[in-house]
Amino acid sequence: FGSVKCGMHKMLHVVSVGLAEHRGGLNLVESGMLENNRTIYSPSDAADTINAYVKYFVRQKQCRDDFLYSYSNCEYRLCHRLSKLKDNASPADWKQFALWVWEFHNGNTLQLLNQTTNSFGEVRELQTPTKEEQTKNMWPSVKNCLECWEHSGEWNEDAVFEYLEKTYWDGPNANYDKLMTFKELYAEDGTGGGFVLFMLSGAIILTYVVWRLIQGASVHHTQDPVPLLISTELDGAVSGKKRRV
Repeated sequence: FGSVKCGMHKMLHVVSVGLAEHRGGLNLVESGMLENNRTIYSPSDAADTINAYVKYFVRQKQCRDDFLYSYSNCEYRLCHRLSKLKDNASPADWKQFALWVWEFHNGNTLQLLNQTTNSFGEVRELQTPTKEEQTKNMWPSVKNCLECWEHSGEWNEDAVFEYLEKTYWDGPNANYDKLMTFKELYAEDGTGGGFVLFMLSGAIILTYVVWRLIQGASVHHTQDPVPLLISTELDGAVSGKKRRV
């Protein structure tokens, strides 16, 4: 059960970070890889599309229902985070959906900490986890991403996005350069067939990568990113280290 959920979460992380990297297709238009008359999506449009995908194609009921409930009820400030701007949406606007997915993922893990499932598949509520248990299951942890935390226990969302980027979108600049190289190779192709074939191949590769992520899913220890005081742990983590500002 946990493995299936983690697989869906990984897929959402990859897609949401990818949307932020390419700004809903605007990067491709500005680079000349796509024609100017192509449809450009706003962060809100893109998030609605992902929501529809989960609704119609994710088969695991609990995973699907948890996501759809959070999305439709604007949990984690969703309705205030998604810009409806297209051409004028800023890079910061595009990062918001990826950060919302991260918060949703953490919230899901906190929910699982508070539940157990018996052999009949029945879910039973447990005692509310202690602050120590919650801190232990926060993701990323202080150990994995010291910069993601302020000393007060608040999240540093800019650092969190950088962590998501490194984890789920490794080497975006290198991949972008490869796309540009293929664009130049097929620039003489009047039908665009070569470039279309390349893009199709890329889609197949992306599908395979997502499938492998789901197959090899491992449980992330995450937790609802409601600020908790973890100053003691932070003090221990920075001992003997120079903390990046």
